[in-house]
Amino acid sequence: MNENNEIETRILIAEDELIVGKSIRNTLTSLGYNVLGIVTSGEEVVRQAGKMLPDIVLMDIKLKGEVDGIEATHQIQCHFNIPVIYLTDFSDDAILQRAKLTEPFGYTIKPINGRELLTTIEMALYRHKLETRLKESEQWLNATLHSIGDAVIATDNIGQIIFINPVAEGLTGWKQADAVGRDLAEVFHVVNEIS
Repeated sequence: MNENNEIETRILIAEDELIVGKSIRNTLTSLGYNVLGIVTSGEEVVRQAGKMLPDIVLMDIKLKGEVDGIEATHQIQCHFNIPVIYLTDFSDDAILQRAKLTEPFGYTIKPINGRELLTTIEMALYRHKLETRLKESEQWLNATLHSIGDAVIATDNIGQIIFINPVAEGLTGWKQADAVGRDLAEVFHVVNEIS
């Protein structure tokens, strides 16, 4: 068990060179992580991630098969919400730019340094935990604002609408999709009657 975790962190390794994968596994095991397996192809890492649901995937960019590590990362993040750290010997700018688009939770150049890998994994797990909590809070707030019986219109700091709930849609005649991005004064007209 890793000293930083109450529960053993489960890791899946995707590495096209099995010898390198075994070396990474040995490093991770010595650091207290539970390595679920080593896969060599992009297609297989996506299948195994869906089957094993690891806490994190360590992904080489160059993998065997039709699906490279970048495409596999995209699929894993879309379907399973599992954080991915790239482990690669590629430092090519074009590959790095393509990899950045998948918003990985870390990027480590091989050969792997154990302490650096430990830090990268722990920071990725922490960030993923925070992002998951944030998404849950956003979903809860969204559900609350949609179900509240009062009209709610939220704006940004310059007065452009960022949210309008169903009650406010009924009162203003504007649908959220049409109102978002518009100036509040355009959507909501205040009438000031003097008695």
